[in-house]
Amino acid sequence: MAISLKKPSEIKYLARAGEYVAKTLNYLKENVKAGMTLAEVNHLGEDFLANLNIRPAFKGLYGFPGGVCTSLNEVVIHGIPNETILQEGDILGLDIGSEYKGWYGDAAITIPIGNISSEDEALIACSKDALYASIDEIREGMRFKELSYFLECFITDRGYVPLRGFCGHGIGRKPHEEPEIPNYLEGNNP
Repeated sequence: MAISLKKPSEIKYLARAGEYVAKTLNYLKENVKAGMTLAEVNHLGEDFLANLNIRPAFKGLYGFPGGVCTSLNEVVIHGIPNETILQEGDILGLDIGSEYKGWYGDAAITIPIGNISSEDEALIACSKDALYASIDEIREGMRFKELSYFLECFITDRGYVPLRGFCGHGIGRKPHEEPEIPNYLEGNNP
């Protein structure tokens, strides 16, 4: 695994790309409502980025047709925007990438559409808590396997199952870089 270390000047570009993603996610969180289609959500996100003069990084990436991944309810990741109408009680995953001066930002959130079930609230809370707990757990010299093991234990201790086949990842001049960090331990011994 070849991890590209970033210089402080490069990290500034990554941070700016990430800021554009965060602004777009916050805008969508405030404006997405029941009755909208997933395609309308995508256009809302793409238009917001365009008004910032920022390119949506996912549009065309690996053939993806939109700028916003819209994962509705049981669609776990990389949902394709379409004419499905959002309903009260849905949960919607929003995954957005930005490109700023050749550097990428990428983040995802899950939002409720109106009032949602307590089970869905707990799932969203577990995901968010796992992210922040894992960030707090990171320390110098830590192996990636240790972080994956921590995440797996955190998730399973709360009665959930880690998502297989997908992972967290590095970012830089490409939208997906090393390292890959799954939410579960691959193999033995963290």
